[in-house]
Amino acid sequence: MNVWTFTARVGADGELKSTQNGDQLLSFRAANTVGFGDKKTTLWVDCTMWGKRAVSVAPYIVKGQQVAVTGEVTLREFQKKDGTTGTVLAVRVAELELVGSKPGDQQGQPKPPPQQPKPSNGGYGGNNGNRGYAGQKPQSGGYDDMDDAIPF
Repeated sequence: MNVWTFTARVGADGELKSTQNGDQLLSFRAANTVGFGDKKTTLWVDCTMWGKRAVSVAPYIVKGQQVAVTGEVTLREFQKKDGTTGTVLAVRVAELELVGSKPGDQQGQPKPPPQQPKPSNGGYGGNNGNRGYAGQKPQSGGYDDMDDAIPF
């Protein structure tokens, strides 16, 4: 099994491309910090994500964004400009999660409160198995407001 999970910062905005047969791919470089103190270094990783997920996540892969990446790791050889052979660490991304704050967020600035989802008509009225009375919202915040039926 060849799976590597790491966190890193995106080094430059992701680049969305199409192959000749129409497949979509997102490529970006990520900087992973390795070591501590005087021995601290940066490990650059070439990341590639394929398919519809690549298209969906592309707008969020911007310089400075912290990401958690899981994927298949390989060493890829390439020809340098001076004619010598170099190697690069490459990951075919299987899972990607945005972590940390968005780049450009200023610390100390208040963030707007998250919007609460609006209840549907079937959510609170009548005697349809919901807790509470018609027109009254159930209390939230504890385990008691979870449905008793588990869907799996």
